[in-house]
Amino acid sequence: MNRLTLLLLPFALLLRPSGALPAPTFTGKELARAAAAYERAREEGRFRDERDEREVNYFLGFVEGAALASRKVCVPSARGIRDQLGAATAAYLKKHPREWHLAPDTLVLKAVQPVFPCPNRTDRKGYKP
Repeated sequence: MNRLTLLLLPFALLLRPSGALPAPTFTGKELARAAAAYERAREEGRFRDERDEREVNYFLGFVEGAALASRKVCVPSARGIRDQLGAATAAYLKKHPREWHLAPDTLVLKAVQPVFPCPNRTDRKGYKP
């Protein structure tokens, strides 16, 4: 190793990330904004621009992920289920703007649990769609 490398090595070690990066914050209000973009795209049959498309796809992915990760929601594996989850969440958010302060995953569960309840309502153990 040359001298410069030896001199810079301690600084490089200080700059490297230690552990996982913090998760970006995503609020219930942002989820509601994305849900509005989703509803608008459904009504118009198109995305207004690339940002709109990204926001809608993020919304659908987040909603699907939150629903599938929950033990209180039993989502069948069927065609169009992602759209049903999105529609249920968007409708819930539109009806309950006072709850936008809640965590986005909580809002998703409140929206989709009545639509896709598990048979025993406590978990999806043994659930077969």
